[in-house]
Amino acid sequence: MTVAASQVFSFLEQCSTWSIEKHEIHLAAFSVLRRSIRRIAVRLNEDGDDEAQEITDKLRSLLSECLTVPVSFDDSLVESIAVFGDADAVDRRWGHEIRTA
Repeated sequence: MTVAASQVFSFLEQCSTWSIEKHEIHLAAFSVLRRSIRRIAVRLNEDGDDEAQEITDKLRSLLSECLTVPVSFDDSLVESIAVFGDADAVDRRWGHEIRTA
């Protein structure tokens, strides 16, 4: 059964009290990771080939997800970045700047 938006607002209007809770956690390492992903995406976008564009799209999607939903700091985050291959392959293909980021 679908509920119309007007029904939701009517219900909320009838409630005497409600509150919104927001919790934020700041982690410097996550900020570094986020900036590094963005730096890689920008640099690969400048590269212009199809493989770089595909990886750029995946990284932008990952970055968007990291900024909008709770992130699990487990192996899945590392696996998302593993699209590049090992560090030596990254260095040979895209250079030291991308490897470092």
